[in-house]
Amino acid sequence: MKIDFGAHTIERIGAGWRMRPGAGLSEAQLAQHVDNWQQLVVEPLSGAKLTGTSVVVVWLAGQPQGVVFEVKPENQTVLIQHQGRLYEAVNHTLNDLIPEEIR
Repeated sequence: MKIDFGAHTIERIGAGWRMRPGAGLSEAQLAQHVDNWQQLVVEPLSGAKLTGTSVVVVWLAGQPQGVVFEVKPENQTVLIQHQGRLYEAVNHTLNDLIPEEIR
């Protein structure tokens, strides 16, 4: 239903998407970012807690709380920490997940 990126939020409006506050992204670009999160494939990693991360909260329909992810670019990949577990995104880059315009 929505994705919070700190000060910016992509949210579902009818059949489309909008960003608040606006960042100059089209509805199609916003929809692509949402699709990227929906299709994200990760592999588990062993490792310590990430530092210097961006926090992303994904709000799902019917869920009372958002799902919190800590995201950090690392070399050519993206590391994601969720509930104390470390993962590597295998099918998306940081630009696919967090719009460059709001980082």
